[in-house]
Amino acid sequence: MGNKVTAYVEVTWNGTTVTCSPDDVPVSKKDNNSITWVAQQAGYTFTGVNITDDTGDPNGVKEWDAPTFSTCIIPNPANPSQSITVSTMSVNDKFKDTNDHSYTITYTNPNGTPGSFDPGIKNKD
Repeated sequence: MGNKVTAYVEVTWNGTTVTCSPDDVPVSKKDNNSITWVAQQAGYTFTGVNITDDTGDPNGVKEWDAPTFSTCIIPNPANPSQSITVSTMSVNDKFKDTNDHSYTITYTNPNGTPGSFDPGIKNKD
């Protein structure tokens, strides 16, 4: 079996609108074992992920390990000659099933106000 890689998802905010790239992020047993969301703006901090299985039962699937939180330095999208420190959140996929799941990512904005968004994730196999 080859090396598995992390699927990286860039997250951008425009007011209360959140955009992920890629969206949907494909996750495959043979290729990926984790997803990392990377904020593209300073001041936004990931705080968690809630997962519900396709029956709507939040306890119906234990698809992910607990998230880990960190920061990283990236080029500033507004001025690539500068760098910014941004929030990251990673989860490991246990691939217990390939059914559809609803994922809600929670965060705080630069003012400390909580928010959430539902990224597209597709288990391919």
